[in-house]
Parts: sequence; structure tokens; C-alpha cells
Amino acid sequence: MTPGKKSKTVSPGLKSMIQEDRDLMKELVREALQSFLEAEMTEFLGASSGERTDERKGYRAGYDRRS
Repeated sequence: MTPGKKSKTVSPGLKSMIQEDRDLMKELVREALQSFLEAEMTEFLGASSGERTDERKGYRAGYDRRS
């Protein structure tokens, strides 16, 4: 291995869990990302979804769940 290059190894237990249930991992990643994006938007706007404040910096666009 060359200096400064990081090894990208995954523990055997984690690797087998990922391979056994890819749909579970996809859902966990999707939920984590959605939570992060919602929190970031709330922080940026200064208000949560539907909340009315004088300090609000903008508005959220609505969305519908799709299958």
C-alpha cells in the first residue's frame, strides 16, 4: 500500500449482512439521507415544515410520496 492511501476494507460480518439483505440497507440509507436533508432544510429556513415564524428565511416546496 502506498503512503496516504486508505484501505477500504469491510468487516466480514457487515459484508455478509449487506449481501443478505440489500433492500434493508437501501431503506436504511434512504431514511438516514432523508432525515439529514430535512434537518438541513429546517436549519436553513429557520422553521420546520408548516411552521410560521417571523424569522423564516424562505419556503419549502411540497412533495408527494411515489411508489
